[in-house]
Order: sequence, then C-alpha cells, then structure tokens
Amino acid sequence: MRFQKLTVAILLLLLPALLLAAPTPPVTVSESFTAYTLDNGIVTARIAKNSGDLISLKYKNLEMLDARSARPAGYWSHNAARGLAGTPGTGCGNLYLEPGTMTPEEILAGVPVGFYVTALMGFGVNVVTGDYSRGATGLWIENGELTHAVEEVTIAGNLGGMLRNITAVGNDLVFRSSIASPTLRIDGMTVAGS
Repeated sequence: MRFQKLTVAILLLLLPALLLAAPTPPVTVSESFTAYTLDNGIVTARIAKNSGDLISLKYKNLEMLDARSARPAGYWSHNAARGLAGTPGTGCGNLYLEPGTMTPEEILAGVPVGFYVTALMGFGVNVVTGDYSRGATGLWIENGELTHAVEEVTIAGNLGGMLRNITAVGNDLVFRSSIASPTLRIDGMTVAGS
C-alpha cells in the first residue's frame, strides 16, 4: 500500500514536466522525524513515515490539498480538522480561467445558431467516460443575436471534446466567488428540450 501512495506522489512531482514537455528537474528526498519530503523545485510532497499517507502537496509553494477534506480523491488521508457541523468533502477553490481578448459581444456575433447558458442545474459528469449532461437555462442565439429565453433544457457533451472545442474565450472575467470564468464559446454540444 505504501508503494502505491509513494508512486502517486512521484507521478505528481513529474506532472509539471510532462505538461510542459520540459526536462524533469531532479527530485531531492529529505527525511524528518515524522515524514519524507520529495521536492523538485516546483512540486513538493510530504509523506508520513508511519502510515505512508500524503500529508502535504504543494505546487510552487501553494498547498494543493483541501485542508477540510479527510480523503481527497480517495488516495490519501490528511488528518483534516473540520467544524462540528457537516462532513468532510473535496472540492476546488481559487480556480479561474485566464481571460482572452474577445468581448462577449464579439463572441456572440460569431454564433449563427446557439444557446447562451446563464445557469446550470444538477450535477451530471461521469468522471470515468467524461460524459457531461446538465440542466440549463439561458437565451437562444440566432444570427449572432439573443432572441428569446430558454428554460428546462439539457446540454450534453464529453469533457474532452468540450475542452478541445473551446473556440473563443472572452475578456470579461469577474471574480464573484472562488471559481470564475469569462464567457466561453464551446462548439458541438447537444441541446435537448422544448
């Protein structure tokens, strides 16, 4: 079991190099009384000696584990503290998509027929296959203009395809919560409903 946890940490240490297609920085391993530390200058992982649990994971000195979660992704424990109410959970925070150069009006003008999503409902992502399906409300687009309100429809696609089919990113990023995104144009999604 410890081998699997250590393998996860090593793979995480190599991830930046794989993403950037750059040479992997050398990994240094140090030992304290309670933990092993693996560090390549970009990613630092601390692994508890007694249990093999990943207790800290930092990317450029930014902690990546949610301190409120006892078992993020089911791979490691974090000995997290939480309030008396509620159960631990995993999630992301401080996540945003970098803004592009186009205004929302320019993006809209380039859409012959489409759906401008203003709200999403439910949770419908299969993390194994990437299939995505959610309830949505918004406005119908025809010839680059918003024409009428649309309610109770379903939008569907595949996460991999959705990421590949982002054809425009707006310049209108506004931070209203810890997760933010500018206007996006995603081609090839399915809209179902009446």
